[in-house]
Amino acid sequence: MLTIKKLASSVGLLLLGAFILAVARPEQAQGAGSAPVTVVNTPLPVALSGSVSGTVQAQQSGTWIVENRDERGRAPYTQFMHCESSNSNGCFVETPPVPAGKRLVIENVNVGLQLNAPAQVFDYNVFVGNRYLSLPAHLNVTYGGYNQYAINESVIIYAEAGQKVTGSLNATDIGVNQTVTLSGYLVDLM
Repeated sequence: MLTIKKLASSVGLLLLGAFILAVARPEQAQGAGSAPVTVVNTPLPVALSGSVSGTVQAQQSGTWIVENRDERGRAPYTQFMHCESSNSNGCFVETPPVPAGKRLVIENVNVGLQLNAPAQVFDYNVFVGNRYLSLPAHLNVTYGGYNQYAINESVIIYAEAGQKVTGSLNATDIGVNQTVTLSGYLVDLM
């Protein structure tokens, strides 16, 4: 017959044995794959290799800089052009070819036109390859024998590497000139 004293002593021995087993063989006590690692007498930090699975939480340290390489301000584009013809009813201007690995995005076309009066603007077109956009010209003033027209349009015109953008004026009479400003930006395609 067990007494309470013997029972307490036996339970104590069982607990002590389980404790010793857990310290001596932690993988058995905690189950395979979940054993803690203890590093003894090793200088820190310790280099580790392998992979991490599951969710990894990170916190921002300092200011993060996220750059958009196609940001308009990173590669702005402005082209000034001029042409005149005293014995023709038209003249055209042309940009240099778009550089290799780039796309040109034109966002604004600003044109000043001066025609010998009584000439009027017949049409004004912006060409890229075989595509074109017709833009309206507005008569500002007639002064000193000239009709002064203006064009200022927000547009989206794409020109690919090697292509040129052309501004073409056609008037109803001879004696014309134009001054053109194209503005936009270049996109890096590399």
